[in-house]
Amino acid sequence: MKGAEGGGIIGKRNLRPSRAAGKAIREEGMAKGIVLWLIGIPIPIIILLWIFGFLH
Repeated sequence: MKGAEGGGIIGKRNLRPSRAAGKAIREEGMAKGIVLWLIGIPIPIIILLWIFGFLH
């Protein structure tokens, strides 16, 4: 078989995000929540926004 020297499938990609990317996304959502809290939005409202995906 030509082209199989690497022992893997040519063109195969890892579709799972890295841990660093997941951490960055969580930190971005947390920063949005902190900003909302600092401008006076109550914490229960921020939690509801997070649950319904507005801070993702």
